[in-house]
Amino acid sequence: MDRREFFTFLPFIGVTTYFLIKNIDSIEEDGAIKIIKSVQNHIFPKDIGFISADKFEATKFLIQTTNHKNFDIDIRRFIFQGAKKIFFQTDGAFIDYSKIQKEIFLQNFIKNRYGELWLSNMINITIEAMLCDEIYSSNNKVLNILDIKKGNPKPIKKYIYDLKII
Repeated sequence: MDRREFFTFLPFIGVTTYFLIKNIDSIEEDGAIKIIKSVQNHIFPKDIGFISADKFEATKFLIQTTNHKNFDIDIRRFIFQGAKKIFFQTDGAFIDYSKIQKEIFLQNFIKNRYGELWLSNMINITIEAMLCDEIYSSNNKVLNILDIKKGNPKPIKKYIYDLKII
């Protein structure tokens, strides 16, 4: 291959590499979201007679909240990197683990500070999703089921940072 052919071929290599990396990022992100949903459903399962994470849409809340422009990017990165770490450590099989296998894996995962902080963040955000007002993208049926009185005045805007104060 001479120099001219190389430079003609170079943009193709760049574009192909870009789309391959983008596709890998997309697969990793999808895997991380599945892990997050699986962990949330393990913490708040359907079958214990309480409200499940699916019912109050905890994953939807987490995604929308962490993608907001004012959410701390380091916490978002930490949450998704932790989920990707679980995804890769289990080759994506965590999602299909039994309750006991998930519990054993998570107990081992939290034996170090990283895992402990990651699970703590997951629990905090999941509880926040359970108790927040429906304006924040969570399913407010939980508050009705728990017979919790909704606060007044209710939020008028999703994020206070978006309000224009004069």
